[in-house]
Amino acid sequence: MSIKHILVPVDFSACSNNAVKYAMEFHRKINAKLMLLHGFRVPIPAAEISFDVHPTIVEDYEKEVVEKFKQLETEIPGLEAENYDYKIEMAFAIDAILKTVEVHDIDLVIMGTKGAGNVATAILGSNTYEVIKKAPCPVIAVPEAYTLSGIDRIALATDYHKVENYEGLDFFGAIAKEFHAEVHILNINKNPSAMEVKEAEEAVDLHNYFKDENIEHHFNFSQEEDIALGINNFVEEKKMDLLAMMPQKHRWFDHLFHRSITRKIALHLKVPLLTFR
Repeated sequence: MSIKHILVPVDFSACSNNAVKYAMEFHRKINAKLMLLHGFRVPIPAAEISFDVHPTIVEDYEKEVVEKFKQLETEIPGLEAENYDYKIEMAFAIDAILKTVEVHDIDLVIMGTKGAGNVATAILGSNTYEVIKKAPCPVIAVPEAYTLSGIDRIALATDYHKVENYEGLDFFGAIAKEFHAEVHILNINKNPSAMEVKEAEEAVDLHNYFKDENIEHHFNFSQEEDIALGINNFVEEKKMDLLAMMPQKHRWFDHLFHRSITRKIALHLKVPLLTFR
């Protein structure tokens, strides 16, 4: 599976600018087309809420955004020489992203996340989590302070729930092969010895898949009451460059990122999070 089009939503903050830098390094490696997107809503006073926005207001704002894109090229070394386009869309950020993904056949969205590397809190407090849930393509959430220096080791967190559609796994495999990365399949369980037959069968299927794709891979099992803490510790201790998960396929994903327990589990990821279906 090839990755041809990468989309990076930008709001010209330090966080989104860092995501652009990450995407530049990423797309250079895989030779993909890069598109930067700025979605906006023109502020309207409450007293004027029932009136249409005057076209000149939109035009003036779009001119400002064009200037910001030009300024971005001076702030990010090498961006001017990149094979990229930019797009300005008058819409809420999430709507603009989802529309662009569909219209331009985007294969991957790369977004910045705030929160001093706390991916769980950042996703829940930003548009990134909504994009992960709604976008039909994979998403990489990049912590604000993270710098890409290579992807040599990828952690794939799984609960061994049956993978019914291997298209997403093909995408993941393509990234692993492009970067010649080791894949570390990680299962955090309160009782690793109690793996069910169907879960063991899924582990075998994953082994056969990566073996057939000639991707170096290793299985890792850990006993931990707190799944989030277990994942976080593994990623840091084993020096992973990327954490990958399939949200729609995992029974504990929503639990892991649930608002009510985010503070308690304190998942302070310092590496990007890749989610795919």
